[in-house]
Amino acid sequence: MKLLFLINKTKINSKGEVPILCRITYLGKRKAFHTGIYVKEDEWDSKGQRLEYIPEKNDLRMSQINTQLDIIRQDFNKAFLMLQFKNEHFSIDDIFALYKGEESTEYKKLIEVFDLHIN
Repeated sequence: MKLLFLINKTKINSKGEVPILCRITYLGKRKAFHTGIYVKEDEWDSKGQRLEYIPEKNDLRMSQINTQLDIIRQDFNKAFLMLQFKNEHFSIDDIFALYKGEESTEYKKLIEVFDLHIN
């Protein structure tokens, strides 16, 4: 599983901020969602996937946002490990559902089950 945070530069709000998106990838499948966090485009460090540390502008808001991103990452890792511990096959939708606190009701087709078994 890979987790990536990125900004959507095309969705600027009235305050001049852009939303942070989270994209998870597992077994070649992707799922993206909005985190609900908005930042200034020039504050975002795309390589570090967090707000850039600026000594003269280091405020509590930047620290809180970076902490929120770390918590999202930890929660996804926790959901992924819990599903691995069950020792059953699971999909990206199962990971996302567990992250959201829901149980996945996705049923797999017979061909998907055979593909999982073969892999």
